[in-house]
Amino acid sequence: MTTFAAMKLRIVDETLRDDLTATQLGNAINDAIKQWEGERFKFNEKRRQILTVAAQEYYDLSEPTLLDNDGSALGDGEAMLEVDDIFTTISSNPYRLNDRTQQYINEWQSTSYQGQPADYTIYGEQLRIWPIPDQEYTLDLMGLVRLSPNPLSADSDTNAWVTEGETLIRAHAKML
Repeated sequence: MTTFAAMKLRIVDETLRDDLTATQLGNAINDAIKQWEGERFKFNEKRRQILTVAAQEYYDLSEPTLLDNDGSALGDGEAMLEVDDIFTTISSNPYRLNDRTQQYINEWQSTSYQGQPADYTIYGEQLRIWPIPDQEYTLDLMGLVRLSPNPLSADSDTNAWVTEGETLIRAHAKML
């Protein structure tokens, strides 16, 4: 499979049903993706970047804040679902940020103290950095992502769910 339209046509062909509308098929495919997007596959584990801003503590884990690992923009609906690790590079040396709890950062947090990020937590689907950055830093995040476009809508839409995960999504959509 390569596109949303091709998957819909194949489902119609395999179910031997001609009473399904394109909307029903599209909803079933998107629902199947939503059901499986929290599971790890080689195609939905990615590296992403966030560029910090001086004096900003919280960052959305979705586009447009979240960038591809080369710094380019991501497609609509892409987001980081789980963060495994975060690094920043200072003077060509990588530094791992420590995964902390919200309570830990609350105890140490002071808006007057800013510097190189050392700790992070995920809270309310946002990345919280401590100390609050004093300048722009590039954060390299690794983890589980929601692939774009999300949801699939145009017949020409494609992502790894309709290519590498096609069999799983097609089977689940037929079940729905």
